[in-house]
Amino acid sequence: GKKVQYECGVNKYGCDPRGTEPDVSQAAAAIIGGTDGAATPTPATSEFEAGVVNVLRGGITAIADILQQNQGSERLVVIKFKRTGCMACASSVEPMASAARAWADRADFFEVDYHLSKALCTACGIRVVPCVHLYSNATLVDTMPLGPSAWADFAARVEELAGEPDGEVLAPKVKPKAAEDGNYPFFD
Repeated sequence: GKKVQYECGVNKYGCDPRGTEPDVSQAAAAIIGGTDGAATPTPATSEFEAGVVNVLRGGITAIADILQQNQGSERLVVIKFKRTGCMACASSVEPMASAARAWADRADFFEVDYHLSKALCTACGIRVVPCVHLYSNATLVDTMPLGPSAWADFAARVEELAGEPDGEVLAPKVKPKAAEDGNYPFFD
C-alpha cells in the first residue's frame, strides 16, 4: 500500500497533535479564561462512555490522556472532526453512533467540533471536515475523510483494525444530487 504522511501540514486530514508545541488550545484557555473562546472553562475529557460518540474537550492534553489510558490495550480510538452546519458532517451522525455501538467492546469514539475547538483543530492540522483519526496503541495509524462517499472505506478500515462489528453499522443517507444520474430529488 501507499505510505500515508501524518506529519502536520502534509495531510489535509490532519496529524497527531501531541508532537506540536505548545498546546495552543491550553494556552488559549489560560489567556482568555475558557477553552477555545468559551466563556467558561470546559473540563477535559478524562472519563468517557463505551458505545457512544463522546464529545472530546480539553485540547491536546485530552487526546494525550485518552491515548495514554488506551496504550497497551487492543482498543482503537476514533476521533471524528466535524463542523456545525456541515451537511457531510451531519450525514455521519447516526452511522457514527451505530459504529460506536457495534464496536463498543473494542473501540472508543469521540468527536471534535471545529467551532468549539478551533485551536485543537489547528494543532491537528485539520483542513477538511468531516475527517477522522484512528489511533491504535496510542499511535496514529490513519487519517481519512468521513463524508458519505468515504464512509465504506472508513467502516472497512475500522473493521480491519478492531475486528468484525458486533451489530449493524449504518451508512449515511444521502439525497440524490440530480435527476440526470437516474436519481430524482426529494419533493416535500
